[in-house]
Amino acid sequence: MPRSAQIPLRLGAVHNSELFSSHWLKNRLPLELEWHECQKLATDALSALTELWQEQRNRVEHYGSEQSLEQAFIQPILQILGWKLIYQTHLRGRKPDYALFLDDASLDNSLQAGRLSPDFWKYPALLADAKAWHVALDRPTITDQQREYPPEQIEWYLNNSFLPYAILTNGRHWRLIPRQYDPGQPRFETYFECDLEMLLNERIEHADLRLERAIHDDSPLLAQCAKE
Repeated sequence: MPRSAQIPLRLGAVHNSELFSSHWLKNRLPLELEWHECQKLATDALSALTELWQEQRNRVEHYGSEQSLEQAFIQPILQILGWKLIYQTHLRGRKPDYALFLDDASLDNSLQAGRLSPDFWKYPALLADAKAWHVALDRPTITDQQREYPPEQIEWYLNNSFLPYAILTNGRHWRLIPRQYDPGQPRFETYFECDLEMLLNERIEHADLRLERAIHDDSPLLAQCAKE
């Protein structure tokens, strides 16, 4: 099916809006070698994210400022996912929130190039920008008396850093956005998004249901649930 004819794929808390082939996500991705090699890392990360969410879910909407949310919730998430990060970067007079690196060597290379140097952006794998919890990712906002449309802002960052992807988040929604589009992929509507609040709440509810069932059945499942 041509990309332009694809129906956006929703898989619970995950929304594929034209970025990937729906067939690949549903049928081919689970067969990829990396999918199996990363299972343990992914499971550990999901457990750590769940623990963080249990601590922060009654706080996130009350932080108010982007900076408070970033320090308490967004930065820990990036670190749990394995990213090395530099906060408050510079790009041609503007300030993307994060440069994200795969390893310490790449981060060191950027630091040695200098934060204000164009060469700084040769070494990150991605960049990321964060908004406050209440800020919708698809609606213009007013920042410093200027109208700001988050996808357009990310597009500028990508085009000037030449990085392949960026992350746009308000803490709840985490959106992966490409710099280059295939024919038929719509501008500002091509991305892969996770509703992290929904994902982690569902995981917690599922664990609670398993524990309740184990207690009711007095089964060996109780010991397993207690460990989780």
